[in-house]
Amino acid sequence: MADPFATALAALHSSAGSVAAIFTPSGGSPTDITVIRDQQSREVGFGDSTAILDTNRVQIMRSAVPVRPVNGASLSIGDAAKHADVTAWTEFTIQGDAELDVEGVTWNCNLEPA
Repeated sequence: MADPFATALAALHSSAGSVAAIFTPSGGSPTDITVIRDQQSREVGFGDSTAILDTNRVQIMRSAVPVRPVNGASLSIGDAAKHADVTAWTEFTIQGDAELDVEGVTWNCNLEPA
């Protein structure tokens, strides 16, 4: 029997909410993948004040990449959901090592513009 979490996440990663990306590990070969992008704002405290910071995070299917995404690896994200339609790419660097979700199906990665 297939893992229901993996099946559901695979469907999400091939849906209209996903975006084309190219993952390149440090010293490795590029891999075409799709990611789920999360650009939420986060409130961070600084002494007696707070600041609103925009974040860039993605979810990458564990089965889509040959190695764990680690600090310094690069990720290019396309502006369209399908590779054939991508005309522009935004370059990012993975910040910190990726963390697996509870089910061990997706890597959660923090990004910084390259």
